[in-house]
Amino acid sequence: MANPFPGASRPRDAGPAAPEPADGATDHAQREQLAVVGYLASGVAHEISSPLAAILATAQSLLAMLAPDATPEAPSPATDALRRDLHVIAEEAQRAGSLVGSLLALARPETPERRLVPLTEVLHRTVTLVARQLEAVDVHLDAPRIGPTTPASAWARVWGDANRLQQVLLNLIVNAQHAIRSVRPTGRIHLGLERHDGMVGIVVEDDGPGVPADLRTRVFTPFFTTKRPGEGTGLGLSISADIVRQHEGLIQLDRSPLGGARFTLLFPPAPAEAPSGSRPEAAPHELARSERGRILLVDDETALRVSFKRLLTRRGFDVTAEPTAVDALRELRSAPYDVVVSDLRMPGLSGEQFYARIVAEFPELEGRVVFSSGDLTHPETQAFLKRTACPSLQKPYEMGALTAILDLLLRSDRPPLSRVG
Repeated sequence: MANPFPGASRPRDAGPAAPEPADGATDHAQREQLAVVGYLASGVAHEISSPLAAILATAQSLLAMLAPDATPEAPSPATDALRRDLHVIAEEAQRAGSLVGSLLALARPETPERRLVPLTEVLHRTVTLVARQLEAVDVHLDAPRIGPTTPASAWARVWGDANRLQQVLLNLIVNAQHAIRSVRPTGRIHLGLERHDGMVGIVVEDDGPGVPADLRTRVFTPFFTTKRPGEGTGLGLSISADIVRQHEGLIQLDRSPLGGARFTLLFPPAPAEAPSGSRPEAAPHELARSERGRILLVDDETALRVSFKRLLTRRGFDVTAEPTAVDALRELRSAPYDVVVSDLRMPGLSGEQFYARIVAEFPELEGRVVFSSGDLTHPETQAFLKRTACPSLQKPYEMGALTAILDLLLRSDRPPLSRVG
């Protein structure tokens, strides 16, 4: 295959790499298949994601009511069991939402952010996320010398999107866990950084059953899976390979000395100067103490409105909920608000039309509308969000993600409440 790194050679001992997108009839058929998937996923994303958001919000609301500091009574076995069940409901709602997002991401790959990314920090954050989960299922994660202050931090730096790269690592680690558990109850995963002929490498390997040599290129094909029916979608490695390619990188698969699979992600190191189109990493913002304000929530899903209003009210916000944009405009004309949280796809006025009316009548709310949708990847939606610079959330989302955005918008230097009349 073509070397994507000018002036750099491929490691001599490297195993098979994810194939470059093919030309000809095979590539045409695959593009058509992905186009159909994208069309279907976009059509059902809103219909599926809105109920999932309502389920997630309801579970989170009940969990908040059952939190130890929210009830004076001592916890009982029944209450503990109920909390566990609610956590399962919330996790499964998020998993279903992630599947819809994966379908959309596969059909409509986006250009990643271009920022300086210290890979040691990405790996450290990933280990923090998964270590406890792996420990709970007796899988040991071996990740030496990957902290943000380790020697590798000086050379393990690339230009790209830290969140996308973390998505790849999480997928590879979860796959390794499933592979190990398919053959025995305990195992080991190794995560590390290496240098390969001038390139920066991330290694994820395990002591599971490995991947047969004749399948090592096929596993990157969309919808191909070695898992049993009902256990995999065949999308994870395909999406991961696409993300690596978007970073001008290469993903290779061979057999690990541990006995299982060894994935190596190779990237060109960050140049001394930022590549064209890149953005410097924003400095961390020191937030003042969260100042709760008046929120207008607009969504046509009744269950979602009820649950979100309850959760936001519990967190100290003054919330009014309306089912349509027309109702919301009527409310804005009668009372002042700090922020509007709105669905993008609603009966009557759409989110785009709603925003145009808000800016025309209440210019002080420009940029202070948080939009949510089951499909934020549609090109028209992306163009609208980029043009308006409004925050957005993909349904279903954690309440914490919304309150973090609200905290940013409701800083002490926020403009006055929207005028009335």
